[in-house]
Amino acid sequence: MREPVHNQVAQVFLVQFLQGLTNYQNVQQALIDAGQHLKKQNLTYPSAYLIPSLFCHPDAKLYRIEPWGWRQEFKKWLPNKREAIAASALCLLSIMPAVQNYLLDKRTLVQSVYRDVTGQLPPTKAPVTLVHVDEQSLTKAGIDSPVPMDRSYLASLIDRLVAADAEIVGIDYLFDRTQPKNDPVLAQSIKNAVEQKQTWFIFGAYKQTDEQEVGVTPETNIGNPNWTLQGYTDSLPNYMSLLPVSASCSPACPFSYLLTTVQEIKDKPNAPQPSLNNQKN
Repeated sequence: MREPVHNQVAQVFLVQFLQGLTNYQNVQQALIDAGQHLKKQNLTYPSAYLIPSLFCHPDAKLYRIEPWGWRQEFKKWLPNKREAIAASALCLLSIMPAVQNYLLDKRTLVQSVYRDVTGQLPPTKAPVTLVHVDEQSLTKAGIDSPVPMDRSYLASLIDRLVAADAEIVGIDYLFDRTQPKNDPVLAQSIKNAVEQKQTWFIFGAYKQTDEQEVGVTPETNIGNPNWTLQGYTDSLPNYMSLLPVSASCSPACPFSYLLTTVQEIKDKPNAPQPSLNNQKN
């Protein structure tokens, strides 16, 4: 205080000053607000608001009671305006399929390089090989339109798979229409594989709403049910549940089920083998 004051003035000032501190004001702002309160009561305490003063070093940090509690701790984790805009933009970009595919490709690349550098590659070949007919493959083969797919081209792929000792071949193409020019080429490649290597073939099929099966058209002679299989590619589109051991998937046997089933039984004793001489389905 610049000069002695009445005890009542000191009490009123002190209450207002402490309330300012409890509201997390710094000591200077709390003093100014307490003085303003005295000024409002100028008739009761004339000119008392001019007496309180704050003395401190110019470079000193003004005292303040720091907030505490879970709300204050939570506020520390809240992003500022720029951070919130950046996070929102990243979230929007992350739901775009093109961005997801790009990031997945980079992630897969990094993982494959890491496994290669650290020697985590399996010592044996993978049991499953996926052959994807992409635009580069079609361009190299001189195919302008892949719809419908050139069956002589598929025949060349099958010949290469059989030459590489592929025991089971699943073809996820629907041969529901005839191609008189190229059907015999594909049919011959499949027959040669069955006759010479006893190769298992599983073709893609689906069921129409009237429960009519659509698969390899018999007129093509590509796949005879006596020595090839057909699996449905449209059953259980969202998820796949395992069938009980006692159940039969003949009403709607998924494409991948047949691939796995053949893999399990092909080497067992008395297991059926594909042969052009088979006379029953």
